[in-house]
Amino acid sequence: MKKILLSIIMILNVSFIYSQDIVDNVIAAENKAMIDKEIPYSAVSFYKPSYFILGNMDDQAKVQLSFKYEILKESEIYFGYTQTMFWMIYDNSSPFTEINFNPEFFWNYGNKIKFIQLGFYEHKSNGKDGPASRKYESSYIQAQFSYGDNLNGGIDFKGFYIWNKADENKDITDYLGYYEAKLFIRFIKSSMRSITDREELYIRGGTGGGNYGFDFKKGWVEAGLKFRVLFRSLQPRLFIQGFYGYGESLIEYNYKDHAVRAGIIF
Repeated sequence: MKKILLSIIMILNVSFIYSQDIVDNVIAAENKAMIDKEIPYSAVSFYKPSYFILGNMDDQAKVQLSFKYEILKESEIYFGYTQTMFWMIYDNSSPFTEINFNPEFFWNYGNKIKFIQLGFYEHKSNGKDGPASRKYESSYIQAQFSYGDNLNGGIDFKGFYIWNKADENKDITDYLGYYEAKLFIRFIKSSMRSITDREELYIRGGTGGGNYGFDFKKGWVEAGLKFRVLFRSLQPRLFIQGFYGYGESLIEYNYKDHAVRAGIIF
């Protein structure tokens, strides 16, 4: 009788374990289906930083919006568009004094930590006619390498060649050069209770095109700090940006300027 009871218990135990595995697999499949359903594929996503920042009375407000669109699904070939606007927000009429349009086509392979990007065609202009017109077209290769899961640091390098310029800015390469580089440290969210989430400190810049691309009398440098304040659920981050040098806006690409602005980044 004891042997029969032991046999029945063993059979029930094996059956329970087997059925539990089936239930776990079903639950996992349902969870994956739910996640796939909640986060559908989207061809449109953020590209370069999008932000709204203000300076003092002498500095214009700076607004940037940027997105990318995957032309063929899972091809990693994109159309990107960035628009940078300079807004005299403190004036009574509050005009936009300069708008820079920056469409491009590129291929990107990798992820946010490490990637390589090939820009087939990049256009930048300010949409104006006559002496105020500014325009150039270029191609580029860009690569980013970084290390670390939660504390992530690395370098981003972009080499480019301007192969078409408007007559009004024929010397723009002397000021923007042939490359730009970025050093950064990021704090990546490690858990739901993590204090840090997408904070970033960076410095980027480039030299002028003279002296074989290393003219330190020209060029530019930009530094930025992005961080979260007060609420974990608040999506926009605070953003502080400093700029010194040439080329922040196309209209004054050959004028050395400096500005410190603060605001929000999306």
